[in-house]
Amino acid sequence: MVTVRTGFRHSWSKSARIMPMFAVACILLVTTAQAVERSTMAPPTTTVSVDHLITRGESFTGILRHYGVGVSDIVAWERAAHQKANVQRLRTGRHLTLEFGPGGSLSGVRYDLDDRQRLVVERGAGGQLSARQADIPARIRITGVRGTIVNTFYQSAKEARLPDAIISRMVDLLSGEIDFDSDVQTGDRFRVLYEERTRLDGRPLPPGRILAADFVGRTRSAAAFLFHDDRGAPVHVDARGCSIERRPLRYPVEFTRISSAFSPSRFHPILNRQRPHLGVDLVAPAGTPVRAIAPGTVVWAGWKGELGLHVEIDHGDGLVSAYSHLRRIDRAAHSGAAVRQGRVIGWVGQTGLATGPHLHYALFDRGRYLNPLTVHAAPRSAPVDAYEFRAIRAALMQRLRTIPGPYRVVPSTAPVVLSALAQARQFGPVILTL
Repeated sequence: MVTVRTGFRHSWSKSARIMPMFAVACILLVTTAQAVERSTMAPPTTTVSVDHLITRGESFTGILRHYGVGVSDIVAWERAAHQKANVQRLRTGRHLTLEFGPGGSLSGVRYDLDDRQRLVVERGAGGQLSARQADIPARIRITGVRGTIVNTFYQSAKEARLPDAIISRMVDLLSGEIDFDSDVQTGDRFRVLYEERTRLDGRPLPPGRILAADFVGRTRSAAAFLFHDDRGAPVHVDARGCSIERRPLRYPVEFTRISSAFSPSRFHPILNRQRPHLGVDLVAPAGTPVRAIAPGTVVWAGWKGELGLHVEIDHGDGLVSAYSHLRRIDRAAHSGAAVRQGRVIGWVGQTGLATGPHLHYALFDRGRYLNPLTVHAAPRSAPVDAYEFRAIRAALMQRLRTIPGPYRVVPSTAPVVLSALAQARQFGPVILTL
């Protein structure tokens, strides 16, 4: 951008006053010449991909305009993108990739929505624009970790250099059999095989799926294995081959500590009196995602007195879960909406009668309060094919036994280069042959 300053002092000589005008004329001549040169340049004969690093204050329309896309085309591309994602506010530090086809017209746009999903907008053969969300292509290596409990499970897993996401997922998978607050003891052992993911350019991505995990304790033990059901969908099953996904999550918030356990009454810090405290308070930083513990239908989403922003989900058979003091409720978690297990329905806050950021979490069985940390409401599903499961379990257990400790091991084989979705559909446990 060329800036020409005006407002010159009248005491200047005539020649001095002429100089700015002469400079403007020169700039106009150069700019015109450059425009003519660009217009006479031959358009590219192959597809050109431009990877743009988004800086603070940049917008979708501004970036497209910067690369020469016309105003009417910008409107069409923005309208198509908005069908799948909000591109009004682009995140600083992420990448917007533009693809220009032969002739120089824009043919595709890609924008990373997060570390797993990207927005893809493409121009079809008929010239129509279509948008979709797709998994980010990744290089995947299988990593094994083992450890021994010295203090808490979380601290011992961190000392074994397990990522937080894998620790949380292990708790989700194994907590149907183990209470990670009370059952874990010094000397207990754990092992896990999981996917370590990087982008094609080498940048790290969050870890992928857990292929196998087990916990061997003095009082309780549990295991989980990745399997494919009769429809080819990947599911986690326990040591008996029964699906784990159908069981409710024990914790709707990741990485929390319980500040106020389930009890019939307690001294309320705001009201200064004893009152029933039916549920658990899970302390977490404000803005921590809150997940649905099981599939169901939202029957309440909004303000509910001293509970503040509040969500209730009916899971069928009389079981209802409740989540209170939320900072914000996700737009998709409206009354009447169907939600899947693990779906983010809101974020931790301190709305209503609350002294600090936390989630008040409660369960009801036909109107009767339940202890959320001890109840197991979902019935055990039928086992998967026994013969196939035994073979898969044996292969996975062998891999778990060969994990050296206490450090991590990464196979020396070449990584698999597939989109996460393609791998989920095509590989599953077969990836253990790498």
